[in-house]
Amino acid sequence: MRDGSIELRVQVLPRSSRQGVAGVVGDRLKILLHSAPVDGEANRSLIDVLAEVCEVARGRIRIVSGESSRAKKVVITTEDPQAEARRLMDALPRPR
Repeated sequence: MRDGSIELRVQVLPRSSRQGVAGVVGDRLKILLHSAPVDGEANRSLIDVLAEVCEVARGRIRIVSGESSRAKKVVITTEDPQAEARRLMDALPRPR
C-alpha cells in the first residue's frame, strides 16, 4: 500500500463460469472473469469486478502491468487504502 493507493497483484481466469474474487494463489489475488481475453474485454471486466468489490469508480483503477497477461499488477487510487484492503478480504470465499 502506498499513501492514497493500493497495489494488487492479480491472477485472472478469463472465460470462467463464475465472476468475482475466488481466493489467493501464491502472492496474487485470484479473480474469475466471464469475459474472453479478446480486445481488452477481460481487462475491462477485471476493472468492473474490482470497482464493485472496492466500491470505487472505475476511473480509479489502473492496470499498470500485464495488460496482455493473466498475471497483472493493478493500482487502485483511494482515500482509504485500509478500507479497500478490508473490502477485498471480505470478498474472499470462506472455507467450508
